[in-house]
Amino acid sequence: ANFHFVKSSLGGTVQYVSMSGGSDINSCFALGCPIKKVVVEQLQCIGLGEDVSVFNELGEDVREETGELVCKNAIPAMPLCFWE
Repeated sequence: ANFHFVKSSLGGTVQYVSMSGGSDINSCFALGCPIKKVVVEQLQCIGLGEDVSVFNELGEDVREETGELVCKNAIPAMPLCFWE
């Protein structure tokens, strides 16, 4: 609904993207890209340098299915530990 509202209100003059990330990796799993087309209810690209996949309930790497976004390897911005 938000995509449609922004498009009808502002047209194609702004970049509007969905992002998915978390404080645990100090990054975004998936984010926007100014040179890619915005598609409703889809994420545009994986974060730079990240090994990201979607895992199903059985822990299998899947495509075009609903699942959990998983960063499979460490990335340069990932914290090594949390301070207490």
